[in-house]
Amino acid sequence: MEPICCIFGAGSYYGTEQLPDGDFFAISADGGYETALRMGVKPDLHIGDFDSLQSEAHAPEIIRLRPEKDDTDTLSAVKLALGRGFRTYYLYGCTGGRTDHTLSNIQVLAELARRGCRARMIGNREIFAALHNDAIAFSETSQGIISVFSLSDKSHGVTETGLKYPLHNYTMTNGFPIGTSNEFTGQRAEISVQDGTLLLVYTDSAVERRLAPL
Repeated sequence: MEPICCIFGAGSYYGTEQLPDGDFFAISADGGYETALRMGVKPDLHIGDFDSLQSEAHAPEIIRLRPEKDDTDTLSAVKLALGRGFRTYYLYGCTGGRTDHTLSNIQVLAELARRGCRARMIGNREIFAALHNDAIAFSETSQGIISVFSLSDKSHGVTETGLKYPLHNYTMTNGFPIGTSNEFTGQRAEISVQDGTLLLVYTDSAVERRLAPL
């Protein structure tokens, strides 16, 4: 099993988030230090410009960033983790709060997908994931709603099977939300894209497994 990196941002804490099983490396990004502590996690590393941190951070490793920078604190944390070889990510405290930060973190998910990483952003009883030239499967026990959006101008070869509203080899665009509010049906479901990047938003009752790249 690949090592897991959990990154904690300064967005909303809902009290419904679940941590992954087993050991993981924890990075708090600026005000995400409080998010980590509320979830019972002591960060292994803290990084940020300290503009949203309300208390003093304590971690074995602390990296202070300049306030004037191109990368958000969360993106800085992700780049640091990528440099240390992590390929599997869970992001907490990265939704809610400021909408612009949520959108920027969706872009971070997309970049991780384009790099071939597995990443999930945990919201309020929902999960955000990005899929790039890849496929994902959900078991028969999956329940609830799943929505699929194109983050590329065009995502070619989008196929959705085992859902209430199937698609086959469809070209999805970022200007028409055809993938909103699909439903699990008690069958094994699969979503794939041949060329492009998709955003998936689904309820946390959905049990997934990653398939081999297309």
